[in-house]
Amino acid sequence: MKFLANLGKVFDRINIIMVIISAVFLLGLTFIVGADITLRYLFLRPLGWVKEISEYILVVLGFLVAAWILKDDGHVKMDLVLTKVGPRAQTLMNIITSAISTIVVLVITWFSVRVIFQFYQTKLLTPSVLEPPKWILIVPIGVGSLLLAVQFIRRTFDFVRKWKTLNKQKGNP
Repeated sequence: MKFLANLGKVFDRINIIMVIISAVFLLGLTFIVGADITLRYLFLRPLGWVKEISEYILVVLGFLVAAWILKDDGHVKMDLVLTKVGPRAQTLMNIITSAISTIVVLVITWFSVRVIFQFYQTKLLTPSVLEPPKWILIVPIGVGSLLLAVQFIRRTFDFVRKWKTLNKQKGNP
């Protein structure tokens, strides 16, 4: 059990690193967009690559912080039903939704990893101003999805533990 606790700490550190990376990207995005606006309106010389880079950074931001947000239960959720039922029913619903979410995110992870390797092998480039290799653009989706899947697995097991505790308190086996 200590091994899993240590593994959880390592995973939490990885999530924090992803948040720091995302913060650096966000800071960079703020800088390049500000520079582009300044150059466009003061000198009539916009940077042609800013829109493209901005799109890539937004994908990075969305995927790299998803697991960290889930850890703190920060994702948008519909709790209209959850607030109307007791703790055991809430926990059971959370187990079900977390398990389903795990499966969905693992499918996304699997397909993104397959696409990354396919794009890497074919050396496919993005038809754009910068023409980056397409596989590089998919990596944040694969990494972020994998981290999110692991966090959903952790969340599911946490709810299963809570379910067992609630059942013991109620007097059920």
